[in-house]
Amino acid sequence: MTDSLEQRIRRLEDRNEILELTVRYNKAVDDQLPEEHAATYTEDGEFVRGANVDKGREAIANVIRNMSYGIVHMTLNQIIEIDGDRAHQFCYAILGERSRDKEPGSSRWLTTGRYDDTLVRTAEGWRFQRREWTKDANILARPDWLHASERQRLGLS
Repeated sequence: MTDSLEQRIRRLEDRNEILELTVRYNKAVDDQLPEEHAATYTEDGEFVRGANVDKGREAIANVIRNMSYGIVHMTLNQIIEIDGDRAHQFCYAILGERSRDKEPGSSRWLTTGRYDDTLVRTAEGWRFQRREWTKDANILARPDWLHASERQRLGLS
């Protein structure tokens, strides 16, 4: 162990801040809070989904303004590498959906995927400079996970 106690504590604090930033991102998307969502990015940040690239906080906020209600993010298995004021995070995600009233039986899994993130330390703390979402697969056709009415609507029962 050649790192000082201060360096080790700083790395743990940075890692915790990045994990909390990811939770703030998830909450802002899930609760449809466009400004809070955009604030998790740098001013010139990029959100990438395949060929779609939203650049800058206003464009990133518009992603939420144009999204229908109901998405639920769960991120897990984060790998975070920190190098000074820059960091890289890789994590898996499960996306679900729910009704606005969150009544029983209204939630379901939609897809799994992964985020590949470039982060930078700013005066406001860690922010996403680039966040790339890659979807693995839609999982709507899993009848054992779907509510009976949804299975019927999809012709699965």
